[in-house]
Amino acid sequence: MKTIQAALAALVVCATVSGATIVLPSGYAGTPGGGQAPNWLGAGASTLQAVISSSLLGGMGIGTQLTGIQFRLASNFATGPAAATSWSDWSLTLGPSLNPAASLITTFASNEGPGSVVVRSGTLTLPANSMPGGAALNSFGFFIPFTTPYTYTGGDLLFTLTHTDGAGGSGVTVDYVFTSGVENQGGGGYQATSASFQQGASPIFELTTAIPEPSMFGALSIALTVLGLVRRRSSSPRSMARPEHISRNSSQ
Repeated sequence: MKTIQAALAALVVCATVSGATIVLPSGYAGTPGGGQAPNWLGAGASTLQAVISSSLLGGMGIGTQLTGIQFRLASNFATGPAAATSWSDWSLTLGPSLNPAASLITTFASNEGPGSVVVRSGTLTLPANSMPGGAALNSFGFFIPFTTPYTYTGGDLLFTLTHTDGAGGSGVTVDYVFTSGVENQGGGGYQATSASFQQGASPIFELTTAIPEPSMFGALSIALTVLGLVRRRSSSPRSMARPEHISRNSSQ
């Protein structure tokens, strides 16, 4: 009995371990964006903002916890960076957007909804050759973990990034897509308050989540049901109480 309980408990734990990923905007996991964004992981100081419509979040459910982010190189760029690039501050904020794609206000703060979270800040180093390249569709590269996870609360998702000048290398150019339902704006250097350009485009992000992948929900449900039955059975009486013995020799 204890062996069964331990095995089922292990299944539940494994099913909820962080590690599932989702690519945004949806539809581009296996398709290159075709554009180029030189500033999100570029050597020049920048402040950037991108919004992705809720319809392009790949079915991300309310309560999904986001724990890290990856980018991939734009098509046909060589593996890079050639030398490690470091930023003294690379600060990323995630949260709901007060304004939809094609309607972002150039003042960055005016788009950030309540509950926005600085998911990471401080020094970031992009190691040499940590971004695979050389293909039309490159693999996602260096993983940037969040020090504070963001829990999705619904609606359009807003990314706000500000970073200092990079040192030691030239950074990389990441995959970028022009499509409806997204908007990217930026400019003005580190900790700028307003954008100098706006485009109907977005970098292609891969986010790590801390919920089960959809294919695991069925197994998780079965595991929880069986575990509940096992616990219920183990807590029930093992045998019925015996009736009181009546002597055949008792007087009439």
